[in-house]
Amino acid sequence: MSKLKDLNFFKSVAHHNLERFHSECISWAFNASEKMLLNFIKKVANPDDILDITDAEVHCERHNTDILVSYKMGDTHHFIHIENKIKANEHFIAVNPKKVEKEYNGIAKNTKLSQTQFYLIRNKAEIEQEFNAGEKVKWQYLFLVPAVSDEKQKNMWDDTREEKNLWVTISYWHIVTSMPVSTGNKIFDDYRDFLVSQFLGENQRTPCQVIIKNESISKNHINECLKPQTTILRKYGLRLHFEAVAEELRNFVRNEYPNEPFEVRFLTDTGNNGGFLLEVFTTASLQNPNPKIFNSKKPIDFRIGFQFEQNKPDKGKFKFYFADVVYKSGLIKETGKEEYHNAVGGTKDSIGILRTIFGEETLDKCRDKNNKLKFNKSTSKSFCSYLINNFSFRNKTNLESIFKSEIKTLVNSLSQHNFKDLLNDKLKNNN
Repeated sequence: MSKLKDLNFFKSVAHHNLERFHSECISWAFNASEKMLLNFIKKVANPDDILDITDAEVHCERHNTDILVSYKMGDTHHFIHIENKIKANEHFIAVNPKKVEKEYNGIAKNTKLSQTQFYLIRNKAEIEQEFNAGEKVKWQYLFLVPAVSDEKQKNMWDDTREEKNLWVTISYWHIVTSMPVSTGNKIFDDYRDFLVSQFLGENQRTPCQVIIKNESISKNHINECLKPQTTILRKYGLRLHFEAVAEELRNFVRNEYPNEPFEVRFLTDTGNNGGFLLEVFTTASLQNPNPKIFNSKKPIDFRIGFQFEQNKPDKGKFKFYFADVVYKSGLIKETGKEEYHNAVGGTKDSIGILRTIFGEETLDKCRDKNNKLKFNKSTSKSFCSYLINNFSFRNKTNLESIFKSEIKTLVNSLSQHNFKDLLNDKLKNNN
């Protein structure tokens, strides 16, 4: 009990549903402290006179809204929709044209929009009627994340559509610094102390609590962030560094290889401890899958590329891999696995897809101390790879350089080996 008695209450109860917990707590804190709520409105809405605000209240998880701030000022009823993304990423919503504002009802049924894009165009009449007595209505949209390194919008948005992205990204800094330092309410004060410990760094005066630095992303930084006691700010700060690397790689591909269909992707929380994954890949479609191998008769999109992943201390891995794009369970028949693995990894008489595309010089980096090159077969899904165990990097520039070098090598190989042709040669239905 000596170790458990000092566990922080808020960290303990927030463990299983961090986003919902903090949405509830923030809403409660806003309603418990008028000063906090007015301070927050002043920060994000900049009203002419804060004293003109009346009937201010906050609701949690109403009408699919994480946090809904409602207040009146003059003859206008103001609503602030706060989408809290402390951990989860946005998901996509298939749109029903009957549930959007009139000006957008021409949208095709089941068009997939990000949460924030859908929430902007959805019909809000039901919300307004519940809280509004007929006044003019004004909406504001805030995308709440743990920390920021700049003022850029962080929500997902389809820029090809007509609606303008009105979401403003804010961080937990805006929440914490709106809270009075001492209220006499122990729960409120303890919650504020917890937020300070988790979301604020040494310089608490700036909303940019993360500064992207070359030396702030490395094997050692990942090891620290995978420890249970690491703060949310520190872990999210590392995520922002990985996202900065991903953006640098996207710009590199866009500028150096504008005609190559590469995708750069960063994922977090990839393991039970919440890991980090950065990958680059290209895709091709298998039009006529071999029925002896696959359970699907429809075309299957596959990807080939490389990735860095670490979700355990000192266990960084760099993989050269092949998999279907959807990463679907049950895609490969049990009876078809051997033929699938032979096509991807090769046999004594045939070079597989991975070795053809990446070549011996690249895959030599995956050999162990006994000079053995191990092909990692798929289990329940289609992912196969060769990997470099105990992979590490020194800093942001070093990681970018490694990925750029592998991109160049892959581009050269794809100019000699057409991925789509190779895919169909190895895995198509020959009957």
